[in-house]
Amino acid sequence: LGGERAPLWNPDARFALIGASLDTNAAQILRACLESVALRLLDVSQRLHAACDVSTHIPLVASGGALQKSAVWRDIVCDALGAPLVLSDESEASARGAALVALEGLKILDDARNAPRHESQTVQPNEEHHEISARALERQVKIYRALML
Repeated sequence: LGGERAPLWNPDARFALIGASLDTNAAQILRACLESVALRLLDVSQRLHAACDVSTHIPLVASGGALQKSAVWRDIVCDALGAPLVLSDESEASARGAALVALEGLKILDDARNAPRHESQTVQPNEEHHEISARALERQVKIYRALML
């Protein structure tokens, strides 16, 4: 509602609900909203993979109360990304990540990936759902372009 963040950074973008009918209920609208956010994460992920020349989906470490508390949200994100989602129990995961990168940059830590992690679980993606998400992202991009012209 307040604009598009990564990767397009468009402050003028607004929410659009397309395809709803009189039969669309609140739960379906909520799910569509969650899926649309997950598709933006997929877009960012694809751009990062291309920029880093990474062809395989590596496990992603994720944190946050919403992911910890909602199995539905975890599954939506994991399926959209098509990669295992490792849930971190770190209360300050962003600060910890920044500290690890700094320690690695200062040569105090050889490889931040080898630092001990506090994980609660790993969620595996459903490949069929991931393929649906990839097609949905293509539609979302076309709709976004049409609305923003």
